[in-house]
Amino acid sequence: MIVAHEPYQLFALPYRCGSCSKGTVTFLVRRRGNKLTICGRDPIEAIEAPKVLPKEHRKFYSDAVVARNAGQVLAAIFLLRTFIEQFLRSLNLISAANGVKISGEDLAAAYARTLDTAFNSRFPSLGHWYSQLSEAIHAAKSDAELFDCGASSILKHFEARKVWDEAAALLK
Repeated sequence: MIVAHEPYQLFALPYRCGSCSKGTVTFLVRRRGNKLTICGRDPIEAIEAPKVLPKEHRKFYSDAVVARNAGQVLAAIFLLRTFIEQFLRSLNLISAANGVKISGEDLAAAYARTLDTAFNSRFPSLGHWYSQLSEAIHAAKSDAELFDCGASSILKHFEARKVWDEAAALLK
């Protein structure tokens, strides 16, 4: 918290790679007394999402990881749940009648029915993680452990799905 009478300074510190001289990263640093704190960065960190994730939804996953790394865990949880929901909506498994909103839980259940029962019993469920992340959002619970476990499980789901689909294709 900044106290009105407490003096502080802001510094913009641009850095350029000495070996390649390409691109500049600028850090915003605040000094209060003898304490220095990084307050910002330009450009903001970018994380490449794993290729096993659906391409059109990877941005939500990578933005979730960036938010987590920046200490914005609740925002990261929201973005991770958004990744799941947007993926499920893109499958068009359920059609809405008369403008009725389809819940994420219904979408997840419809998706689970498209998967082999053996797959569902062995690998992480997107429906489970959608529910867990939703509970945290509604309770405004900034739970880093939940995020880390959820992100890992969601990635495992898509890795397993890729291997499962490849194996099924070989058996045909």
